[in-house]
Amino acid sequence: MPTNGHQSGVTTTSPHAGVHFDPIRAHRCQGVPDRFEFVPNRCADFLNVFDVSALTPAKRIQVAPRPDVTATTLDGRFLYVSGEYLVVIDLTNLEVVRRFSEPGIRAHYALNVFPDGRRMFVFNYDGSIAVLDRVDDPGRLAVERLIIVNQPALPDAAVGGKGHFTADGRFYINANWHTHSVFQLDLLQDYAISDVIPAGFDKPDDLVMAADERKGYAASYGSAGCRGAVHVFSVEDGCVVRTIEVGRQPAGLTMSPSGQWVYVTNVADGSVSAIDTHTDEVRFTASAASCYRDAGITGDYLDIEGVSVSADGRTLYAYAVNYGALVVFEDLGGTNRPSLIQGVVR
Repeated sequence: MPTNGHQSGVTTTSPHAGVHFDPIRAHRCQGVPDRFEFVPNRCADFLNVFDVSALTPAKRIQVAPRPDVTATTLDGRFLYVSGEYLVVIDLTNLEVVRRFSEPGIRAHYALNVFPDGRRMFVFNYDGSIAVLDRVDDPGRLAVERLIIVNQPALPDAAVGGKGHFTADGRFYINANWHTHSVFQLDLLQDYAISDVIPAGFDKPDDLVMAADERKGYAASYGSAGCRGAVHVFSVEDGCVVRTIEVGRQPAGLTMSPSGQWVYVTNVADGSVSAIDTHTDEVRFTASAASCYRDAGITGDYLDIEGVSVSADGRTLYAYAVNYGALVVFEDLGGTNRPSLIQGVVR
């Protein structure tokens, strides 16, 4: 067994049936256990690594300027870190094994690993998406394709963050922050782009789909003066069918492995809301605001952005990327407050 606690011999073909696939924590759908969680500090140039069994900081690793999102490979061996260039970390020893800055890899903010375990989308700020090949073997990593989704525009022309690969392997669906819409790429037809929902959102960020893939959820961050919301959309009807009020500036979305819950981070409130996918109603909201205050972090922008859920569905890991801190929600729906864990100082 490798030293990072990940299982050896795990296949990298497709996720287990009935288990929601998370493109930033792809290893969980293959039954690969967690040992670490990872939070970049977007205001600096380093990544904090946390031991999830002890809920303690483990290491600080210098990566690229403006790191933002991380993604593990399907076998749990490597961690990719976004930023001004791409950084690859070997999780067996927590060491950087490659810094990747090739044509097509511009300053970027988000990553999504394919269910095949071999490819990855890299979302650039200029509105393009790079397709990487051989992410399971960083020494052979290469840019396969550059897809232009949005034309460059100030301050950025970015598409959304976390998207969805359909179960049949045909499409990839994601939000488009810049055009306030939802689009899809045809993975079997040379990444052909088409609209799924042409309008109805307000700076949508992450996106997840229900288990039957007939409806989806997009976290609309909101424009100036607007608190944002989660929008439920119908793929069949091509429109938004419901607006769910959550906290201020919703951004990160993830779905429980069973598909029963959608969790959304409310950036300005420092909280996470849970939506029941059967009723599309908020069942509870858990706040980490008091944890921030206890850590000496104050202000109106508490900044929990990205989020993922453990393979057993019992623990949420939320990423305070402006501070490099991990927020852990272990008592989902209960009364225990979450834990905020700050990283290694140096």
